[in-house]
Amino acid sequence: MKVNPVADAWTFLIGATGDQQALGAARYLFVLLFLVLLAVSVAIARANWRADPAQRSAVHLWTWLFRVLIGVMGSKARCGSCPFRSRARCNTGPSRWPSTRPSRSTQPWCGT
Repeated sequence: MKVNPVADAWTFLIGATGDQQALGAARYLFVLLFLVLLAVSVAIARANWRADPAQRSAVHLWTWLFRVLIGVMGSKARCGSCPFRSRARCNTGPSRWPSTRPSRSTQPWCGT
């Protein structure tokens, strides 16, 4: 299944992935954390844009945008490799994590 990386990143940032929804209201802590990180990134980029005239180009803007997108996708991958605990998963304990990892991995050799 092909995934739209922009839509996938947006879904992660708003806390709408299946693992985040399993957290219930606690998922908003993760949403808040990543939105704060995004706001800090925008503030730093804006400060650099104002301070350094060499930074004021479309190339630098696209570079920043794609770095943010890669960071969001990397964060989603880290959070997705170890499933969030929910009531349904609490009874299975840590032994369930190694068995779910191959099905969540983007690499076909991970489960071997």
